Amino acid sequence: MEWMDPRPASTGARLGRAAASLLQGARPQPGRPAVSPSAGSVPRALGRGGKHLLAHVGRAFGHIGLQVSAVLYSVFALSFGAAGVQGWLADHRRVGDHPASLTQASTATQIELGLALIFLYFAVSSLLRASRRA
Repeated sequence: MEWMDPRPASTGARLGRAAASLLQGARPQPGRPAVSPSAGSVPRALGRGGKHLLAHVGRAFGHIGLQVSAVLYSVFALSFGAAGVQGWLADHRRVGDHPASLTQASTATQIELGLALIFLYFAVSSLLRASRRA
């Protein structure tokens, strides 16, 4: 006698047991209904499969979208950072006007470096979110 699991089985497990019993030459038991697809089970299974496929594709596109946005944010961060460093160096080249800290730099330099930091934060956070979704 075969060992049977007392827990309710999923549809896949029942189908697997039915296929194994057919391959072994056993006949279906009279107390159990034979496994046969009803009229609505095939479209329902296809619908569930399509839903799962769309979920996986959507997750992949979300992951790729986060990575692409991180690249765009890093491009903005690099461009603002380069402009801010050029402004910082231009402020140091002026005779008699050597800013010792960022608060003494020109307003444009402060804005550019601030935007570089903000976009750098966006890029890093997008990459971290993408790595958590993987």
